[in-house]
Amino acid sequence: MNAFQSSPVMCYHNSRHGDYSRYGRPYSSTSYYASSRHSHKWRGSRSRSHRGTRSTRWSSRWSSRGYDDYGKKHYHDTQSSASYSSTSGGSSVSSDHPPAKNKDDDIVHFEWKRGDRLGEQGRYICMKHLGDGTFGRVIGCADTYYNNQMVAVKVIRDVQRYKESAEIEAEILQRLNRRMEKWGLTHAETHIVRLYETFYHNQYYCLAFEVLGCSLYDLIKANNYRGLFMTDVQALARALFKSLKFCHDEMKLTHTDLKPENVLFMEATTKHDGSCYEYDAADLPRRLRGCDGHSRRRTKLYLRPKCDKMKVIDFGNGTFRDDHHSSIVNTRQYRSPEVILGHGWNEVSDMWSVGCILMEAYSGELLFPTHDNLEHLHMMERVLDRKFSSHYLGRSNSESKAKLLTLDRYSQWTLHGIHDHKHLQNIHDCRPLRYMVASGHELLADLVERCLE
Repeated sequence: MNAFQSSPVMCYHNSRHGDYSRYGRPYSSTSYYASSRHSHKWRGSRSRSHRGTRSTRWSSRWSSRGYDDYGKKHYHDTQSSASYSSTSGGSSVSSDHPPAKNKDDDIVHFEWKRGDRLGEQGRYICMKHLGDGTFGRVIGCADTYYNNQMVAVKVIRDVQRYKESAEIEAEILQRLNRRMEKWGLTHAETHIVRLYETFYHNQYYCLAFEVLGCSLYDLIKANNYRGLFMTDVQALARALFKSLKFCHDEMKLTHTDLKPENVLFMEATTKHDGSCYEYDAADLPRRLRGCDGHSRRRTKLYLRPKCDKMKVIDFGNGTFRDDHHSSIVNTRQYRSPEVILGHGWNEVSDMWSVGCILMEAYSGELLFPTHDNLEHLHMMERVLDRKFSSHYLGRSNSESKAKLLTLDRYSQWTLHGIHDHKHLQNIHDCRPLRYMVASGHELLADLVERCLE
């Protein structure tokens, strides 16, 4: 039996066929086994590229809620430098008295010391520094109302637009909480992070969250960008599909920023060094055909998470069906073609992000390692081994048609050609999905393909 066959992840799939007749003829009749030469190149610039994508694209409304690191990793109970990278370059050093001012970008954060109390009647006792981000500082606190249980208190900077953004996320999470309570569901069942409460401490707006473990991206990075075991990929798929089933079906809510950084393991760390992993002496039990880097796969032991249960975080950019829909959403590498082409989008765009995440978790590498719209679209055709249909491309807005599309001699819409050697090589380095999986894992490729259809 195939390794993915027994998984219940197929219990939820919001098919893209109903809304988008996207693809026409096959991409090529040729089978591709091109080596994957882009892994180190793109991984090394990943954090910078994500910032660039967000900072230059948003309207005034979305820049105030921006696609940066608000909500990213601020639930972690971990002290590793990988866990608190942010657009602000915030400190990741564990300390009872962290600096109030970030030396890299002069971001002024809430000042505190161990033993300080936050919340109504001093409910939360500050214990340790969990991390800093653009929007605020996260402090691990003991909740005196619940036997000193640890919570992660996000203290938002005293900047009005950041307070407004935090209030938006709090409102979304509170609506999710009320619906879960109505239906008798738990946060563990919906795989959505739990917000306990919000409050003001003097002029600072604060959100109290449950403490979670490291992110999926942290684990992939710690393993030198080697993929997860199939059982862990199955657990990830279950968590994402169950979370989206609740958000899409019950709330008509689109997350809009699903990515490995926003998927956190549920078990918080207990190790003194802040690690959220346990060692497994066995290396990855497969070698992907055409994958480079066999030597780097042996550079250190492969790590497994303590717990394979995960939750989705960062709902600050969530959009309900009746809300205004910005023209651009998602982090670049997880963005669907209808967003790039200006077709408009709905909850189904989250499914595209899920497909990208699942394949990245399996291989350890970005499915679409690009920062350019036209190159991105060509990569999509390459990976799915088929061309976009003229009808689908013809629905694009005028700006996309001018920059990305052309009419052929038969008056059919096609993508502009690419002549830059670097872009051509990047596209050639991509492979069809069926060649990205090991023997016996073909059902995973089928599942990802359905997410991307």
